[in-house]
Amino acid sequence: MKNTFSLLVCSMMIFGSAAAMAETDPVKVPEIFNKIYIPIGFDSNDHIQVVGEGIHQTSCFRNAEAQVHVDQQNMRIELDPQAYQYNGICLQVLVPFTKIVDIGILKTGKWEVVQGANRGPSAILNVRQATTDNADDYLYAPISQAFYSQSKAGRQVILTGEFSNNCMTLTSVKTDIQPDVIVLQPISEMATRANCAAGHFPFSRTVNISTAKPGRYLLHVRSLNGNAVNSLIDVK
Repeated sequence: MKNTFSLLVCSMMIFGSAAAMAETDPVKVPEIFNKIYIPIGFDSNDHIQVVGEGIHQTSCFRNAEAQVHVDQQNMRIELDPQAYQYNGICLQVLVPFTKIVDIGILKTGKWEVVQGANRGPSAILNVRQATTDNADDYLYAPISQAFYSQSKAGRQVILTGEFSNNCMTLTSVKTDIQPDVIVLQPISEMATRANCAAGHFPFSRTVNISTAKPGRYLLHVRSLNGNAVNSLIDVK
């Protein structure tokens, strides 16, 4: 009888602990992007990324993944942003958030981007036909970070990265200022020397973007590994 009572007490304690843990677990809920930034210039061989921006209504929300469904027949991309909702004390403050969404390679044409339960139209993504068998139009430098700064001297973006071979150099940066996206294409070249050596070779380059009009932009910097460096900036 004593052993049976002890087992019952232990079972109740385990069940109570599991219930308590379940109450503290966050719940995944639908989210929505207030704006979706889509760079112009993707080709049919590009790994396509877009960036969504939104606002959590309290401090109890955290970013979760954005589910992506590509409807090839109707040329439509369906986004389902999600967030984790926690059960703790919630501050009644607005919390801005951003999310980089990987879409992948798409065929040439005009794609509609929709999101949310009502699948309302949010943006248009134009994909042009690739003109080369290479992964990109250019040999991009391996950019790891991009910093925006603004002063009396002008508006600048500082690009940093690291070459894995001392025969690679950053030769130029092509700048394309679009309505709400600034695209930087850091173009590099590989020298044909016999004494090239592998290693770690840091580099940096300052790019002037003073022609950008005041506003909020996605800074989209292409990189050698196919994953662009993305950040949102305010140009004043």
